Amino acid sequence: MAAELVFLLRDIQATVEESVNAWEKRGYWMKSERFMRDWEWIPELAVNIEDVVRNEAWDLLPELMGELALHFDDIKIKTFTRKPDQWQGAYESCWLSRPAS
Repeated sequence: MAAELVFLLRDIQATVEESVNAWEKRGYWMKSERFMRDWEWIPELAVNIEDVVRNEAWDLLPELMGELALHFDDIKIKTFTRKPDQWQGAYESCWLSRPAS
């Protein structure tokens, strides 16, 4: 699940960049700057969670999840939105996408 979070955070970052680019093309500089600042925490958190997964430093994960929760604490989920099979292979795909070092 932690590996899937990395991919989801990257997806969110990509949509933030798309929105910012679209607003800048229309001259909405202040709106794009504010929006970018609101979401600037994503890349660092994604990298930190990825490091936890890659290095199996699971003791660090609760603190990162607490940090993540602060950004989404106003969202109310009424039902479980993902089927268990959607998490299948997330851990392995994180390792497979790792560049050779």
